[in-house]
Amino acid sequence: DCPQRHRLMPSASKPPTGASNPTPKPRDAQKEKDYERKKQRVKEAHRKKRVRALMKSAPGEPVKLHYDTDCRSPATEAHVVMFSGVSSESKGEIAGSSGYGWDGMPRRAGKGGAGGACANALLHYLKESDRTKPPDRSWLTTMVGMQKWLSKEGYTTVPCLSAGNNNFDFKRPFSILNPQCVNSQRLSGRTRAVLIGCNYPGTESALDGAWADVSKMKRYIASVGFSNDSDSLMVLRDDPNGKSGELQPTKENILEALHWLAQGAAEGDSLLLHFSGHGVRVNRPKASETDDETVVAEDGLVPCDYKTEGPILDREVQEILLSRLPKGCSLVMFLDCCRGGSAVELPYNFKLTPKQYAFEKERMAVGWPVRRNPLAALVDRTVNMVPNNCKRALRIGAQTADATCETIGGVLQAAADSFLPKLIKREYQRGKRKIHKLTGVKVQFEPHDERTHRFLF
Repeated sequence: DCPQRHRLMPSASKPPTGASNPTPKPRDAQKEKDYERKKQRVKEAHRKKRVRALMKSAPGEPVKLHYDTDCRSPATEAHVVMFSGVSSESKGEIAGSSGYGWDGMPRRAGKGGAGGACANALLHYLKESDRTKPPDRSWLTTMVGMQKWLSKEGYTTVPCLSAGNNNFDFKRPFSILNPQCVNSQRLSGRTRAVLIGCNYPGTESALDGAWADVSKMKRYIASVGFSNDSDSLMVLRDDPNGKSGELQPTKENILEALHWLAQGAAEGDSLLLHFSGHGVRVNRPKASETDDETVVAEDGLVPCDYKTEGPILDREVQEILLSRLPKGCSLVMFLDCCRGGSAVELPYNFKLTPKQYAFEKERMAVGWPVRRNPLAALVDRTVNMVPNNCKRALRIGAQTADATCETIGGVLQAAADSFLPKLIKREYQRGKRKIHKLTGVKVQFEPHDERTHRFLF
C-alpha cells in the first residue's frame, strides 16, 4: 500500500529496460485484403472523377501539324520525321559581312555544356515508360514524356516534331522503324543509321556529352532492330581515342555519310540520322535578283572542321539526302543542336502549346489512352453531350434574356428622355402664354434643359 513502492515498481504495460519485447499480434489477413480493396476503390473513384473532368475540358487547338509558309523545302513522299529542340535562349549569331560569313558558335550549349537534350529526353522517357506503363506508346504521348523530363531536369528546350508531309499520325505507336513494321514482327526492308557526335575538343565551344549521346543512341537502335554491322551503321566522332572504324565528323565525311545513307534506299527501308553537336546561323548572298534582301540567313550543322570548311547548310542536306528518298521509305532524324529545327527544314511542324501540354499530361496521369475504343468513346461523348448541351442552352437563354431586357430598358429610357420633356415644355409654354394674356405679365423664366430631371421652376 506504500505509494513510494508503487512508483518504483515497473508498469505492467511497459516492460522494464532489457526485457524482451512482447510478441506482436498476428495480422488479420482478411482485414488486410479488405483494406487493400477499399484503397483500390477510392483510387479508382478518384481516377474516374479526374477522367470526367478531363473529358469536359478541351485541349484548345487540335493536335495536328502546321504548315510552315516560310519553309523553302518541298514536301516529300517518303516518311520523314525529325525531332529537334526549340529554346527561348539565344543560339548563335548572324554574321554581317558579304559572302558567306558567320560569327561562330555559342561557348556552351545545353545544360552545363552537355550538348543537345532531345535524344536524352527520348531515351530517358522510353526507359521510364517500361516501369510506369503509360496508357499508350503513341508519338504524342512520347512527346509529352520528353517535355516532362526536360522540364524536370531544368532545360528550357521544348521538343519539336517536323514532318516531310501532312500524312503523319500522332496516335500511331512510336517507332523509329518504318511504319510498315509497326504491326509485324519482322523488318520490311533494310536498316541504315548514321550517328554523328561532335564535342569540338580544344575549342572555346567544346561540349561534354556528344560522344556519350552517340553511344546511347547506338545501343538503343540496336535494341529495336537496327543492324550494327559496317554495312548498316556509320559512326562519326571527333574523339582522338575513338574506336577503330569510326570516322572524324568533318564536313566532307558527313556529306559522304549522308550520301551513303540515301544510296539504294527503297520502299520499306528504315533510315536514321542522329547529330549531336552545334548548330549555327550564317549569311549567304541572295540567290537571284528577285530576292528582296541582299543577304539571306540560313541555319546549318557544324562539323569538327568548321573553321576552314564552314557549316553544312539545309540545302545541302536536302539535295544529298531528302530529295533522293523514294515513296515508302522511312527516315527518322534527331538533331541535338542549336537551331536544329531549321538546320534541316521540313514543311510541317508541331510543338505542344501550354494548354495542350497540361491536357495531355493530365490524360497520361489518369491513364486515358490517346486512341480509345470507338464504342467507349461514343458512349462517353453521348453521356457528356446531354448535360453539356443543357448547360449551353440555359446559358444562351440567360444571355438572350439579359440582352432583351437591356434593349427594352434602353428603348423605354430613350422614349422617356425624348417624349416627356417635350410634352412638359409644350404645356409650360402654353401656360406662359395664358398668364401673359390674362395678366399682361410676361414670364421670363425658362427651363434649364429639356430633360425632366434638370427642370428648374
